[in-house]
Amino acid sequence: MSEAPSNELPIRLLVLANLLCVHVTGAVSLLPMLGLYALTLCSPLLARRRNHWLYRSIWNSAVLALCGMLLLGAQRYGVQTMLEDGLLLAAFCQVHLLNNLGPKQRPDLVFFNAFLIAIVTSFFSQELRFGLVLLFFFPALFLSLQQQLLGRATTITRLAKSILKPTLACLALTAIAFVLLPRDFQRQGFVAEYLEQGHQVRAVGLADNGDLDRERIDPNQSWPVLRLTRQRGEALPRYWRAVSDQRLVGRSWRRTRHPQSGAELPPKALWRRQGRSWFRGQPSGTPSISVEELQPHSAWVLMPMATRVVHFESRAVALEIRALVDGSLARSGARARSSRRYSLQLGAGSAQAGERNARRFARQAQRFSHFDISKMPPQFLRYAEDARNAVRGIPRGLERWQALCRFVASSAPYALPGQPGAAATWEDFLAGRGGAHCEWFASALVLLLRNEGVPCRIARGFAIDDPDPQKTTVIVQSSDAHAWVEILEEARGVILFDPTPSTTREDSPTKLSWHEALSARFSSWWQGLTNYDGSGRSKLLAALAALPRQAGRFVRSRPLLSLALIGLLLLLLARLRRRRALPAGVQEYERCLRRLGLPRAPEQTPREFLESLRDSGLTPKQLQRLERATERHERMRYARS
Repeated sequence: MSEAPSNELPIRLLVLANLLCVHVTGAVSLLPMLGLYALTLCSPLLARRRNHWLYRSIWNSAVLALCGMLLLGAQRYGVQTMLEDGLLLAAFCQVHLLNNLGPKQRPDLVFFNAFLIAIVTSFFSQELRFGLVLLFFFPALFLSLQQQLLGRATTITRLAKSILKPTLACLALTAIAFVLLPRDFQRQGFVAEYLEQGHQVRAVGLADNGDLDRERIDPNQSWPVLRLTRQRGEALPRYWRAVSDQRLVGRSWRRTRHPQSGAELPPKALWRRQGRSWFRGQPSGTPSISVEELQPHSAWVLMPMATRVVHFESRAVALEIRALVDGSLARSGARARSSRRYSLQLGAGSAQAGERNARRFARQAQRFSHFDISKMPPQFLRYAEDARNAVRGIPRGLERWQALCRFVASSAPYALPGQPGAAATWEDFLAGRGGAHCEWFASALVLLLRNEGVPCRIARGFAIDDPDPQKTTVIVQSSDAHAWVEILEEARGVILFDPTPSTTREDSPTKLSWHEALSARFSSWWQGLTNYDGSGRSKLLAALAALPRQAGRFVRSRPLLSLALIGLLLLLLARLRRRRALPAGVQEYERCLRRLGLPRAPEQTPREFLESLRDSGLTPKQLQRLERATERHERMRYARS
């Protein structure tokens, strides 16, 4: 019984590549993936049973059962995990096709599903490991397609040779079109916006809103967000601020969107634009920091509170920035669509300290003192009473605020939502029935402070754990996302308090292993590729135009090395020309002789040499290989004579 085309090696490799694409996304648990791997690897053995009605019935019933399970899950949990469930179904269908296609059936559906799985999974994972999987997927896809053209009996070596030139030509044409016709790959589509709505299970990262009702966070998903490079000065600042939340409406904190106002901020705290730079106050020339966004999806400019100058590489980006009353810089659009590179100059202390008057401070303090205790749950009333007892006797001011911060930090252990030991709800945390994450700790401290009439707000951004003063470059991960509290004080300006337990906060080491550093570099390359636009084309063309000058400088500075490289290049070209002069059949025949280690006398024809070796002790397999090579040599050399 002949095997089905789907059970040959190229298509089996293609299905394995699809399984790897699904696996690296983390959307499917390990146990079902192991089962799919086993069924794929065992497909040559299972193919013998494919004509049995019981075998086909089991496979078809498994597909229907899986569809039913996914539909029941969608009815129970909603459509949030529909795409993840769809990946499992698509992977199972690939394995089903691999093990059930007959010898006369074409695997067109396998090819369509393979390409679709690769496209969909690229939206779930853009890490280094996914790039490595693609390096395995595309050769398997090309080999499988070429096998359908040349036939099942074609060897892998011949398939690889036959697709090499067309593949290189397609890659060259694609690269030329990509360079000359750049497009915006970061535009936000309506499908992505729809899928983001109501998605409760997310990775650790900077949230789009301060919702207190997140159900679950996956701590295992993290990606590089920023690359910070310190050019001079001391260690990098720990807290990198994005935005502040000022009002608790229901169970969500509302962002600050009011533009900056001289009626509320002192003159030295007002942002002003000049060319590509935004500045406030007078920069003191202390640390200069370069910032590169590795995930350009934030509408906020991430920076420490002590920032005095923000200099953008792009003038267009600088023109889109607007300043808000809380000192943040935001983009005019709803989302950033391209990566940003900018540099910072810091000053000493808060930019809003000093130069205050009572009227100006009162106007700003009113904005950040909104609090209605009647709308708080009963658990908060008991929580606030415990806090008052803990700070009883401490006078109002900095010492009392520090005591309240210590109370909040000691009220519960740190735990991400949905993880073991975490409180199920905000009310459970207030009642002491589980751990909390940074947003709950910060929310509790803000409400306690406002209950005492202290103007404050929640700030959200990223926190670097224990910045190393010796390191000049730090990669900020999405799992470094953090929330803290900013108190507005008339004399000092803004004072930062972090009520999250420091010993159990997000474990996001900034000292990267070689794999993490390589992943960060791959992410940076990927962003550079997807963000390639008109300015990128101009830079690339300028670099190509500068190549002749750079080559000339290289030859003048290293003449001996240049001569050696030129000689090596000429030698390679001569060898390639000699190979091209010989017919393919002759090249294959000589290669076969070299592999078998058989020298042929010049006076012997290939057929005479073959006959002389029939009793020389060669194995039947070696003799058969030499016979095939001899026949191809004769067809190539003598067919036209």
